Amino acid sequence: MLVKKLKDKLIKGETVYGSLFQYSVVPAMVESIPENSLDFVIVTPEHTTLDLAEFLPLRYALNSKGIACLARTHSRDAADVARVCDTFDGVVVPYVEEYEQAQ
Repeated sequence: MLVKKLKDKLIKGETVYGSLFQYSVVPAMVESIPENSLDFVIVTPEHTTLDLAEFLPLRYALNSKGIACLARTHSRDAADVARVCDTFDGVVVPYVEEYEQAQ
């Protein structure tokens, strides 16, 4: 539902607002986000000792405020992408520079 809302805005050419959370996985921080200020948040464990699973409570808190939670994978590996797709609202795949790589 949240991803559909995000996609619909993008298809219509509307501006979407997002943020990147990298070092904090505390769900309480979501309470400080003003209502209707963000459409999505990207979480990434890159350059940290965190695992994506540690971001799950944050994902649930974001979803409760109507914010889609996208996760950045470690690689373009299909298994890595599938794992993220199974647990988050969407995936951000790194190191994609060509259309063929995205397929």
